[in-house]
Amino acid sequence: MSDGYTATATVSLLTGTATDRTVTETTTETSSESFWAEVALEAGASDTSLKLNLLTDPTALLVIGGTGISFKIGGTGTDAVRANPFAYLLDVDEGLGISDLLLSNSDSQPHDVTVICFE
Repeated sequence: MSDGYTATATVSLLTGTATDRTVTETTTETSSESFWAEVALEAGASDTSLKLNLLTDPTALLVIGGTGISFKIGGTGTDAVRANPFAYLLDVDEGLGISDLLLSNSDSQPHDVTVICFE
């Protein structure tokens, strides 16, 4: 089965309250597999493993988190990527080369985290 997705990033630079510059990049891709998970992370959770099902080399990863939410890719020993309110990684040429994430919550409150991947 083939899925499709469109990824759009729009960044605006503000000077005071006026928009100084805006850049938008969009890519539309097809994928053979997709993955979607909603994970409840308890307060203080550290390096909670999340397997990305059958995915081994996703091209797109979106982590929607909140205060204190971070994740590591490629197992232990990697730098944590903050996901407050979200983090998006995309490499349509070479893929991300991951099959699992390590999720953490340094906040004193539990948070729900949404993870979406395409390969």
